[in-house]
Amino acid sequence: MKARHILLPAVIATAFVATPVLADDYLRQDPTAPSASQQAPAPVSVKADDGSISSQVEAAVANDSIKAKSKDGVVTLKGKVDSRESADAAIQRASTVPGVVSVKSELKIKS
Repeated sequence: MKARHILLPAVIATAFVATPVLADDYLRQDPTAPSASQQAPAPVSVKADDGSISSQVEAAVANDSIKAKSKDGVVTLKGKVDSRESADAAIQRASTVPGVVSVKSELKIKS
């Protein structure tokens, strides 16, 4: 019986103490920020398989003399290119393919 007499005033006191704190947090929120229900959902991470990544990289590079091999998203480019700029462009294009974690270049410049 005594527990009820102590518990009820404690709950009421807690409510009075917490209410200004909660109200203060509410008032500090940025009114222009979207609410949680208005925010875009987090992107879903999809891990592509290595064969698919290799094919997509070769298509993105668009150079028949460059072959791509992927292992766990790490792509290795092999082949011969005309210039350093061509190699850099191939590396850049390969890095934009979804699922690519990093690009390793074993490209050779034709002499």
